[in-house]
Amino acid sequence: LGIDVGMDEKEKIWVFEINYRPGCPPIFYLELDVVKNMIRYAKYLAQRR
Repeated sequence: LGIDVGMDEKEKIWVFEINYRPGCPPIFYLELDVVKNMIRYAKYLAQRR
C-alpha cells in the first residue's frame, strides 16, 4: 500500500492519494521510524519558509 501525504501551513497532514501498488517495497511503509522521519522533515521544510 502506498500513501501520498502532504502538510499545510498549519501542520495539518493531508492524504492526497492511496495506491495499491506503490513504487517502494511494502516493507518501507511498515517501518514507522521512516514515516516519522518523513513527517519531521516535512515540518522542517515548512518552517524554513
